[in-house]
Amino acid sequence: MTPVHAATPNAPAGRPRAARLRRTLTAPGAVALLAQVWQAAGSFAIQVLAAHLLGASGLAIVSLCFGIVILATAVSSGIVGDSLTVLDRRDPVIRGGLVAWLLLVAATGAVVGALGMILSGTLAPLGALAFAAALVAFMVEDIVRRTHMALLRFANLLLIDAVALIGALIIVGIAATTGDTSVTTFLLAIAGGQVAGALVGWVLLPREERRLGAPRSAGVRAVGAFGLWRGAQVALTPLIQTAARIVVVAAVGASVLGHIEAGRIYMAPAMLAVQGFGSYLFATYARRADAPLGELTRLAGRSAAALSAGALALGAVAVLLVPVLGPLVSGSSFMIDPVVVLGWASVAAAAAWLQPFASLAATRGAQRRVFAVRLIDAIAAPSALWVGLAWLGLPAEATPFVLAAGLVLAGGLVRLLVLRPLASAHEAMPRGAAAPTP
Repeated sequence: MTPVHAATPNAPAGRPRAARLRRTLTAPGAVALLAQVWQAAGSFAIQVLAAHLLGASGLAIVSLCFGIVILATAVSSGIVGDSLTVLDRRDPVIRGGLVAWLLLVAATGAVVGALGMILSGTLAPLGALAFAAALVAFMVEDIVRRTHMALLRFANLLLIDAVALIGALIIVGIAATTGDTSVTTFLLAIAGGQVAGALVGWVLLPREERRLGAPRSAGVRAVGAFGLWRGAQVALTPLIQTAARIVVVAAVGASVLGHIEAGRIYMAPAMLAVQGFGSYLFATYARRADAPLGELTRLAGRSAAALSAGALALGAVAVLLVPVLGPLVSGSSFMIDPVVVLGWASVAAAAAWLQPFASLAATRGAQRRVFAVRLIDAIAAPSALWVGLAWLGLPAEATPFVLAAGLVLAGGLVRLLVLRPLASAHEAMPRGAAAPTP
């Protein structure tokens, strides 16, 4: 007799397809990508509000402040976040070192950033204090997120980022109803949202991951040996973008930077999605430390090609939709240039080409070599931009294309000058021998 639960002839084919789709959508890589897109949506919403409420000049200042916050967070993420992913964070000595470095980087960033904003005349003292608060809150929230990433608990990031976004929007909304919207308002909103997100993320961590550990000199040295080079490496991309913003302001003015930044904000979801998948790859490479380097290099190449193609495809769609979606970003005060959008799509594709190779090299201890290669890009791109804008009279719309060219060059050099020699050295080693120090 046929069992009552027997499927119809078409069901066996349908169920495997549905199961494969469900596995694809819930795979760590897909969830990591979704989490980063959701985080991008939060940053996107805040900066869109700044464009609408503050205009191009106000958006330029908010973007400059936000860029410096991202730069400082990249340093702490590299030193502390990548170290807790690769090193044994369950070791009390290492945990103490992680805490010490986070305190040091956060305090240094807050003091130097606030003084720089005041001395440069960019912000008044109250605004500089709000900037310092946003910077520290962003760093702490990022380290909480990185701990969840190290545990491959990417789904938790969705809730963390949702709380951070809602908290920031509430603060901006309250200010808007009272008519007190300013750059300081947006900085306080960023700070408040990040604090809320960090608290939720802290509660969601397993109990053993919430132990901080007392700072110890041995731990400080151990974390610094790995993290300093990695922090310097990952800070180069936001450093280049911050330098480019300064160059544009110096060469053509803050209002022009506002137009360039509007195009970047428009493409930000795609750019941050690339970064999110890159974070997933970094954690994956760290967990596969015993896999042959040649195999992972080929995997990184396929990942780089796929991510770059996806970024360019998203960019093409975004350019076509500028007349429809552009006003949602910039408001009625100015229009987004499709050429600028295409330029930022090129930046996203170039970053997607570089990131898998740089992340793989870092997990194999070659962060110093990667830093040396990226330093070439960090010097060349802003310098070329300054020459182009100030001396050759290039239009400001060329800014993202110059940055993309530097990233493409860096990706090729990392693969050629770092991963290829490293793979050759590993293949030449006797089986069971210790890996050479890069």
